[in-house]
Amino acid sequence: MLYVATLVCNPERPVLSDALLGQAGQALSLDGPVDWLNPGIAADLAFESSRSLKEVPRSAERALREALGHAPVDIIVQPSLTRRKQLFLADMDSTM
Repeated sequence: MLYVATLVCNPERPVLSDALLGQAGQALSLDGPVDWLNPGIAADLAFESSRSLKEVPRSAERALREALGHAPVDIIVQPSLTRRKQLFLADMDSTM
């Protein structure tokens, strides 16, 4: 099954780099490219796993935490199949 690990950090202190994402990719045995959502701030890493749906998020997050060390990064792991972006944020001055 295909999964996506999304890595996000504070936009005021961006810490994500190609080197850090390379370490994360190695931890997940990633062979594809990283999808930058916002350079330095957020990225998606798609990976496959044959483990059960219940095991993958926890084990992937543990592997990523170990690979990223103490970098202040949030990690979200979810199945690719049911992943949908459902939140839209805008300040009150924006027009749509």
